[in-house]
Amino acid sequence: MKAIQAAPKSISDIFQDSYIIPEFQRPYSWEEDECSKLIEDVTGAFLSDQNNSYYLGSIVLYPQDEKTTDVWNVVDGQQRLTTVTLLIKALYEKARTAKTLERCLRQENKLTRELKDETKINTRVLDNDKTNLENIVLRNITTGNDRFSKNYNYIAKKVDEFIIDKNADALNDFILWFLQKVTLLPIECDSLDDALVIFNTVNNRGMPLGDADIFKAYMFKSIATNEDAKKELIKRWDNLNGDNGDDNISDLFRCLMHIKRAEAGETSREVALRKFFESKGQKSTFENWRETLETFEKINSVGENFHSSELKNLWEILDFGPNDYVLYPIIVFWYKYADKTEENDSVEWRLSEEKESELRDLIMATIKYFYANAIAYHSVNAVKDTTYKVYGAIYKGEDYLSIYRNGYEKIFEIFKNNIRSYEYGKWRWSLTSLLAILNNEQDQEELCSLKTWEVEHILPQKGGYNNYNGWTEEQYSEKLNSLGNFVLLEKELNIRASNEFFQKKKKEYQKSSIAEARNLASLKDWTYNEWKKRNKEKEDELLNFFKEI
Repeated sequence: MKAIQAAPKSISDIFQDSYIIPEFQRPYSWEEDECSKLIEDVTGAFLSDQNNSYYLGSIVLYPQDEKTTDVWNVVDGQQRLTTVTLLIKALYEKARTAKTLERCLRQENKLTRELKDETKINTRVLDNDKTNLENIVLRNITTGNDRFSKNYNYIAKKVDEFIIDKNADALNDFILWFLQKVTLLPIECDSLDDALVIFNTVNNRGMPLGDADIFKAYMFKSIATNEDAKKELIKRWDNLNGDNGDDNISDLFRCLMHIKRAEAGETSREVALRKFFESKGQKSTFENWRETLETFEKINSVGENFHSSELKNLWEILDFGPNDYVLYPIIVFWYKYADKTEENDSVEWRLSEEKESELRDLIMATIKYFYANAIAYHSVNAVKDTTYKVYGAIYKGEDYLSIYRNGYEKIFEIFKNNIRSYEYGKWRWSLTSLLAILNNEQDQEELCSLKTWEVEHILPQKGGYNNYNGWTEEQYSEKLNSLGNFVLLEKELNIRASNEFFQKKKKEYQKSSIAEARNLASLKDWTYNEWKKRNKEKEDELLNFFKEI
């Protein structure tokens, strides 16, 4: 690493330079809480002692190119830097004669020193981010519903509250103090590589920087001068993010780590995600970014492209599973055996019918092993070593089911005792769903088409005992949360049925696409004896399923 420069600078000095928020950064995301803390800290420091400097934090930078020394790419600190810009704009609107503030906001012509219609901060993350910031700084448009406008209006309101009952001199005193006494620590690195090392160091000391941010930066490093490639990467990355943001990308990297471990036959405990991908031999993950993103797209297609509706339903049980390890054997199998097809610019991955049949056996075995362990031991660590061995055997084409079977009899006995004692942990949704899927009368396609499933309590869960249909209060209390009193039901039907007596519930059960619910509707009443009969049936069905792998 080449030498870095790090010396505190005042806000006035910081904004002598210009800043680029690179494409690999997250969009601006600070909310009111973060803005409130910044404003309170700054104004509190001013009121406490105007003679002392106030340190606002660090920013990690590297130069835009070798020829310029006043244009920096921001690797860390963009949220703070952007919010300070909004504060400067709010102060400028209160003191329009303060030209120093305006020069912090807009770039200037180096020859004439005239201000240009260009902001000192140029965000390349999203076109909307760039437009929204320019609307506020250059055009005084602050009525949008975007994060920039919301934060600017909040900051402007706080500035108003701060200066109320204060004279113009007090406002000028605050502006001068803010520009001269509030400092940031720019850590000026020679290159993106060096900046990322610092970025990692800051993160390891507790700063909330995500793995996905760093991995994205590594990918951008390999295409630094290729604008078309950058656009492609951003588009595919955003598509992969889905609704979960960068958490989804981090999960995909974790899946990829386990795929690579399976390829290498690695069965030792895994290291932290960032440490794994920064180790020797993993550089190609970022250099071959198209291949990596295609692998992510393939992983994302698991569950969507099964031929069988039953498999799609079983995938829901896995996806809701005790921990993420339940998914890794399936993902490794899918990665190894799913074939890519392209038609009319559409890409799909699918298994052959033979391999999908094999996958069904794997999914069934995985459900049994993981849920039996979860209910027997309530521990994640109990399954990790088995997971490593199973996905390693899958990749090698060896017998992986025998690994699940090893020691399973002991697990099953504890599982059975807990089921008989109604000790399901937090897995009653999964167990009730599984029973519905295993019902031979169930139309799997109908079940698959439902948006949401919920666990309905046949004995009403809310409202207490209430002398329900001949049940004793003791029976009600003991059996309320038992398999025999659970049935899977569509959300809208469950809402209507939830706290009604059985005669009204039956009308909702009859409308259900779930065979288990429709079967209940044929009962005359929900008596203790009916519960006793059904509970034994459901426990027996469940235990027969789990008995052997």
